[in-house]
Amino acid sequence: MLNFKSLLPPSMTTAERQSSAETGPTCTGSGKLIHIFGLKSEALTVRLAPEKDYCAIGQCDGRLLLLPIPNKRNKCLRLELQADEALPCTDLAFIPRRSEFRRLVSVYASGFIRIWQFYDTGKVSLWKSWRETEVKPDGEGDDNGVTQYNQILCLGLSPDNKRFVTGGSDTIIRVYDIPGRSNGRLLIPSIRTDNTVAQNFHTNRVTSLVYHPRGAKDVALAHIFFSASWDGTVQGWDDRTCGSLWLCAGTNVAGSDGLCVDPVRNLLISGSFKHDKVLSQVWQARTSDDSENRNPMNTDKPLSTIWQDSNSPPVQIYVVRATPGNEFLVFGGTNCNMIKLIQSATMRQLASVTNLPVGVYSADTCVDAIDKKRFLISFTNGKRVYLLLVDPRHPNFSETP
Repeated sequence: MLNFKSLLPPSMTTAERQSSAETGPTCTGSGKLIHIFGLKSEALTVRLAPEKDYCAIGQCDGRLLLLPIPNKRNKCLRLELQADEALPCTDLAFIPRRSEFRRLVSVYASGFIRIWQFYDTGKVSLWKSWRETEVKPDGEGDDNGVTQYNQILCLGLSPDNKRFVTGGSDTIIRVYDIPGRSNGRLLIPSIRTDNTVAQNFHTNRVTSLVYHPRGAKDVALAHIFFSASWDGTVQGWDDRTCGSLWLCAGTNVAGSDGLCVDPVRNLLISGSFKHDKVLSQVWQARTSDDSENRNPMNTDKPLSTIWQDSNSPPVQIYVVRATPGNEFLVFGGTNCNMIKLIQSATMRQLASVTNLPVGVYSADTCVDAIDKKRFLISFTNGKRVYLLLVDPRHPNFSETP
């Protein structure tokens, strides 16, 4: 079984952690830190509710918290697990509200998938639950008859909010229908060998999943999603078919937030975990079959590359997120622990948060509820989750009281 701790890079030394803690995070440019959520366990994933009132936090001990955004009167909610369960909550997705209750999907390294139902009154209940057993499509036998569970690492919610896909350590992507209760449908090609030229599957753990945002309005794209894996590829899929539509090789996506889609320019943006000089790679978000470009032995060239700042230490990227309106990109990572915002069109840096004590593994964004020209960024940092308020109109917003 995969050791989940192997997914995380080595921690900072005690001296480095103490030095960072003494000075505190440094915020520059158009962003300003406005709140810190203190936790008892390390945060691994974070999501902001569509209603902009809750911050959902998945922790390394498996606990899931719904914490109210500052100036909101919502109650703090704890979504409890089984007593013997302590593996991390690895990814989250809010299902937009359609009635008096709200829903949240959470996935875990224990193989569990849960859909929670909660109300503004503070009442919370478990609506649905699944547990994924490990699948071995290569025909290997089971482990002495002992059931092994898939360590789920990522989750993608369809733009029509009717389905979601999961990926993890057994390399198989599964599709779940939210209204139903059936087990996830496995997207396994009918012929799957590691020697095939026309590769249409992943051969290592799946690390990130994201649907095409334009599927919310374009029916032709409602079933299109993209995946990244430690096998060094990003692939495009239709969730109604078993094999991927196309792949591009040469990527290094490590985290569940390491892949995003720019729907305006129809681009797929991947974070780079391994390269010392590359911050991100940009690919065409193709939505149709491309069987002529499937040779896994070739390394594809991205449309463009976003380079790291030569004057700063290299960053191992875990987070690539587009802001509301897709005008800016949010990057976060480890080594040089930081959050950085750049303008998509010009690559100009808008804001940054540096001198963080540990790495950033997850982030989310939403429009500010008070001023729609500003936006919020939530990001994880050890046993803390920060809220960063960004105002692109003010280049020195970080210096304002």
